[in-house]
Amino acid sequence: MKLYIDFDGVILNTIDVSYKKIKELYGDNPTQKDVGTFYKNLDWNKFLEECDQINYSLDNLQKLIDSNLYDVTVLTHVHTLHEEEAKKRFLKKYIPKINFIPVTKPLPKWRAIECNGAILVDDYGVNLKEWQEHGGIAIKFSQKEKKYDYIKIKSLDELITLYPELNNNVKRKVKK
Repeated sequence: MKLYIDFDGVILNTIDVSYKKIKELYGDNPTQKDVGTFYKNLDWNKFLEECDQINYSLDNLQKLIDSNLYDVTVLTHVHTLHEEEAKKRFLKKYIPKINFIPVTKPLPKWRAIECNGAILVDDYGVNLKEWQEHGGIAIKFSQKEKKYDYIKIKSLDELITLYPELNNNVKRKVKK
């Protein structure tokens, strides 16, 4: 089974850290241009080291790979080649055999690969909605105690327990 895992907001808390930095630089109402400039000029190598794992995500990614239940790939949006290289280097440092696919914004994730019957774990609802609309299985990654329209997990190791259910979902999708 193809399993795609988002990076920002799933593996590392880059979203929280970057939003805080953007607010410090641009105030409460930054423009899209401000946000774009921030991400394009960011020293991604340094920035990634400032961020924290979410619920032992790197260990759990390795557990998923070792389980042999899934074909695991990190599928992440990037703004620049520098960001792409920094994320790839960061992941390879901790999980040398991880598959990595960068998707340059604004290209949607579903368009970058064949998502039909594949699973995407993401914290961003738009990505999940589009993934599902194009035949994929969407899993919401969230620390919030809230109901979502998708299966919700707060730790990547939950995917091992969810394997039988997800395997059935994939088989149903592929039959259609």
